[in-house]
Amino acid sequence: MADLDPTTCPACGAQTRDPLRDPQWLAWCERCGALIGTRGRHLRAKAEAWGQPPAEPPLRVVAAAVQAHGLTFSLPPPARHHNVLRLMHDLGLPDGPSWITGQGFLLSDGRWASRRDAWLVAVAAGQLLERARKGPELFSEDVW
Repeated sequence: MADLDPTTCPACGAQTRDPLRDPQWLAWCERCGALIGTRGRHLRAKAEAWGQPPAEPPLRVVAAAVQAHGLTFSLPPPARHHNVLRLMHDLGLPDGPSWITGQGFLLSDGRWASRRDAWLVAVAAGQLLERARKGPELFSEDVW
């Protein structure tokens, strides 16, 4: 992807005002309505163009999640995996290991992580509670 000019709309070329006020900058073009600032790749290009380090929040565990045939089901904290499984049951979805392919967690970047991978993320982010198990798998009780 080519570097983006932080003052130009990528859709129509219109000049924008006040680029990069803060690391969470989002803006829409006044002429065509296109989104010109976003978190992630576009923001990184804009930040580098302005000589500012890109602001990336640390990766964190944000929710208990269950995967079933490529779909991810989750509920926000303090929900536990059994709460997610109950929701799936209440929705009329099949129960049991033949349909459920994994229990894990959602990460702050939107990805699903296994219990083992989520343990590493939670340790690195300093999210473990004092009463947390010693790993190597994460349980919701370890973080909320």
